[in-house]
Amino acid sequence: IATRSYGLLSTTITVASDAANVLDWLDEFLTPAFERRDGKSSDYTVALHIDDARYHAIYATHPSGQLPLAPCFALDQEVVHHPCWISDGHTVLADEKYEALYVLSGSQVEILARPGASRLRMAAMRVARELALAGALADERRLLLHAASLEVERRAVLLAGPKGSGKSTLLS
Repeated sequence: IATRSYGLLSTTITVASDAANVLDWLDEFLTPAFERRDGKSSDYTVALHIDDARYHAIYATHPSGQLPLAPCFALDQEVVHHPCWISDGHTVLADEKYEALYVLSGSQVEILARPGASRLRMAAMRVARELALAGALADERRLLLHAASLEVERRAVLLAGPKGSGKSTLLS
């Protein structure tokens, strides 16, 4: 199992995976906004496993009937909710879009996928991004700014405004 650690501000997240290509992709996607912090102590651990038997064993623990939806990922225009249940004392979230189960236990997240799951990289990125954002926003000295930027003649231009106000559209 390969391991990498990523940091954003004061939060460090260690990601372990039996799919090395996922970690290579995370390197490309997360850096340079995140810095590599291999060997540092982590605030969160994310383990990615491609394991059909374990996936089905965990999935089989979901109760029958309508499952409650839990808020999981904050996107620009919405919060993504996933069905959840408790299995063996852990919260389990089912993500049909990314073909993954998230098993939550304190500061640890296990992402389970079946062989051939095509969107495991996105599931891993979402978890790492959400944990880093939660860590950053936990510091009340930080400000969440909705903005878009561009460079003109080696100078930065920043457009700030409410969500959906057309900042990115104006720049494109």
